Amino acid sequence: MTIEKEKSRTVLNEIQKAVASIRNKRPAYEKILNFYEKVFLIQEASGSMVEVEPAEISESALSLKKEEKLPLVQMSDFIVDHKRAAADFIQICNILGEGSPKMAQAAPKIIDALDRKLFKPESFFDALLQKNDESLTIAADDLGLDPEVLSFVIYNSVQPSVNNCGHQFSVYLDPKTPFDAGYCPVCGNLPALSSLGKDGERFLSCSFCWHQWRVKRIFCPFCENTVSSKLNYLYADDEKEYRVDGCDKCKKYLKTIDTRKLERPFYPRLEEVATLHLDMIAQEKWQASDV
Repeated sequence: MTIEKEKSRTVLNEIQKAVASIRNKRPAYEKILNFYEKVFLIQEASGSMVEVEPAEISESALSLKKEEKLPLVQMSDFIVDHKRAAADFIQICNILGEGSPKMAQAAPKIIDALDRKLFKPESFFDALLQKNDESLTIAADDLGLDPEVLSFVIYNSVQPSVNNCGHQFSVYLDPKTPFDAGYCPVCGNLPALSSLGKDGERFLSCSFCWHQWRVKRIFCPFCENTVSSKLNYLYADDEKEYRVDGCDKCKKYLKTIDTRKLERPFYPRLEEVATLHLDMIAQEKWQASDV
């Protein structure tokens, strides 16, 4: 067994353990956890088989980006293993009926369109990386699909390639130097999640490539507010590992996982899905107050 496959098997086991732990604590999440567990397992198994060209950044470009504190690359710079992503697209479509009502409604339409060869999944991948939302919306309309569902399938199909490229790009970063900005130092996207490490250090997880970078503890990633009196947080009474950090200045928030209090493997994408109840609480406190 190769090192990559052995690492993948370890991650697969960790995902299953984490899902089982959350499902046991919050039975109401059983359906959504079962669905996303399958998605994540497809992606992790695929990750060890992804083949993309080694990512490279020239010395001159790297120097400029570090000096100007710019992200290393743009989304369009990520390389996708089209063959692998197309196979994942089909696998995800085959379990789509187990997802949300919108996904379940879309599943037979996408599968029928695939069977009739009305489109090739590969045609959507570059549109996503180039942020060509208009073409994806048109494609969704032509197929009678919800654009959000189509985008979900496309993104999750290319995620193993994105993750692979993100790791390659991240070697150009100094892991010991905090990147005190609210956008990902690899691809420039906003964070989806925050976490606290074993020594209390704070990390942000990118919403696109899921790279993690260290930032200041007292800091809003959305407006860079550092005034502590304008930064507040909420705790979940019966969930010691969770809190929500909110900014009274820009009215935005970010869910935070305290890994020191976590009794299961930490898989950021799973934690983001398993905390939808915190989104409802946070939106009521911060975003509702902006109305």
